[in-house]
Amino acid sequence: MIRYGTIVSEAGGYASVLFESAGGTTVSPRFPVGQRSTVGDKDYRPLAAGTLVGVLLDEEGEGFILGACYNRKDVPPAGSGSGVWVKEFRDGTRISYDSGGSMLTVQAAGGVSIEVEGTCSITAETCNISASSGKISGLRCRADNYPDHDFS
Repeated sequence: MIRYGTIVSEAGGYASVLFESAGGTTVSPRFPVGQRSTVGDKDYRPLAAGTLVGVLLDEEGEGFILGACYNRKDVPPAGSGSGVWVKEFRDGTRISYDSGGSMLTVQAAGGVSIEVEGTCSITAETCNISASSGKISGLRCRADNYPDHDFS
């Protein structure tokens, strides 16, 4: 049977769920939370307290949290759906991909850090960088097709 409830607490891929019924409320033991991938490439998303979830329960009361559910109070992020994937964080950071327009957009509420152990290559039809200040350290470069612009 499938029941709906809200997350009470979650840690390490297990969560307790508050179930409400005509007979009162019950807090479940910790049930495993379904994840996209758990071996090799791992994906972990914690469920915040108060999140509405669907739980698959067997006859003995053992359960498995299928995942979070949108409802009238908690709706999908603005602009999502119809070919647009959106990941929105509580601090306002937003990552979206519009498959129809082939556009990936990242809007960070704070800083962004990218660390690459190997080679990093950026290729674009056009590239615009706008910043109020900045610095490039430890770089020797040259401008191809512009022999007078060697910055080594």
